[in-house]
Amino acid sequence: MSEAGLEIRPASDEDKVMAGIAYLGVMFFFIPTVVILILKKESSYIKFHCFQALSFILFGAFCMVVCILQSILAMIPILGFILWTVIALAMGLLGLAAFIYCIILAVKTFSGETMEIPYVAPYIRSKLLQ
Repeated sequence: MSEAGLEIRPASDEDKVMAGIAYLGVMFFFIPTVVILILKKESSYIKFHCFQALSFILFGAFCMVVCILQSILAMIPILGFILWTVIALAMGLLGLAAFIYCIILAVKTFSGETMEIPYVAPYIRSKLLQ
C-alpha cells in the first residue's frame, strides 16, 4: 500500500507486458508509451508505469538544456574546456545510469513488481491517479 492509499497491482499478464513495454518504449522512442497510455487508460497499473516511464522524457529534456549550456560554456577559453569535459562526463554517466535504470524498471514490471522512481512515484500517485 502506498502513502496515498492507492495500491497498484497488475490485473493480468497483459498489464505486466504493456507496463514493461512502456519503459522500453521510452528508451527507443516515447510513442509506444503514449499509445499504451491512451489505449489502456482503465488500468491504474499501466497508467502508473506509463507516467513513470514518461518522466524519463522530462529527464531527457533536462539533459538537453544542460548540453545547450555546456555548448555556451565551451566558448570560454581554458575554463570552458574544463567545464565542458566535466559536464560531458557527468551527462554520459547520467545517461548510462538512466538507461540501466529503465531496463531494471522494465524487467521488474514484466515480473509484476511495482518499482517506484523516488520523488516521481509519490507525485504520480497524488496528482495523476486520482
